[in-house]
Amino acid sequence: QTSPKSSKGSWSLMVQQVHRTGALKGCRRQVKFNVKFNLDDSRSLICIQGPKAAQSVEAVLKFPTQDIPFMSQFEFANHTYTIPLFVARSGYTGEDGFEISFDNKYVDSIVNAFLKQPDVKFAGLGARDSLRIEAGLCLHGHDINDKITPF
Repeated sequence: QTSPKSSKGSWSLMVQQVHRTGALKGCRRQVKFNVKFNLDDSRSLICIQGPKAAQSVEAVLKFPTQDIPFMSQFEFANHTYTIPLFVARSGYTGEDGFEISFDNKYVDSIVNAFLKQPDVKFAGLGARDSLRIEAGLCLHGHDINDKITPF
């Protein structure tokens, strides 16, 4: 997922920790222009997926989601969280969903706020993988890997 382009002309790419080295190599191999890559461990990423994802995101982050198109992303801060939040709407499990990134020091408060929502539960990568298979989406390590890519 990429964040919105900043005023400094930079982009953020967030990948799973286990794939960060391979993702960096892939980016360097694919990008054909002069670009600098920086690894940054200062941000966390949580994903809220499922048929009630929008309702939960609205309740916690206090902003309407109906105007956020599928496969879009933006940065914002509001009166509840005055820190920059990067939010993307991708639904990568085959359901509606949001990926939310923020400074690591806020992970406990934001995750706990989501867990107070009646329809939000922790789910591991196995649950995500099952949903992706059911939706017919590619699964890294099975359908795509370092040798088989979407490019």
